[in-house]
Amino acid sequence: MLFGLKLPLGMKTDARFPHSAHASGMVSREKLANYVRHRVQVARVELAASGTVFPQATIHGTDQQRLFRIEVTPKGRNTKLSVHWLNPPRPPPVTGLSEEQRWQRAGISRDGKLIGQQQLE
Repeated sequence: MLFGLKLPLGMKTDARFPHSAHASGMVSREKLANYVRHRVQVARVELAASGTVFPQATIHGTDQQRLFRIEVTPKGRNTKLSVHWLNPPRPPPVTGLSEEQRWQRAGISRDGKLIGQQQLE
């Protein structure tokens, strides 16, 4: 399952990250695109030689405020399914830091130089 989108038989999850997930399997592109089309709500679908894209889709049975870009593309003899979360929640702002601590947290000194740059050289 990728963000609530159940995978069809023959597909397996390859990688899962906080804002994207990828699966592949021996399923035809057309069948996989049709499978996805029946499980998402989307205003338009982009068809190209490189694959099928559902640019701003919501997945049935999940929070309808969550938007995803879903791509069905060839991967050698297999087909790849990629799901990218377009509007993840933003982390809460960090409060209570001094100006110096904010610069240090960003990895930059007050004069705009990278902290620890000598270690990289």
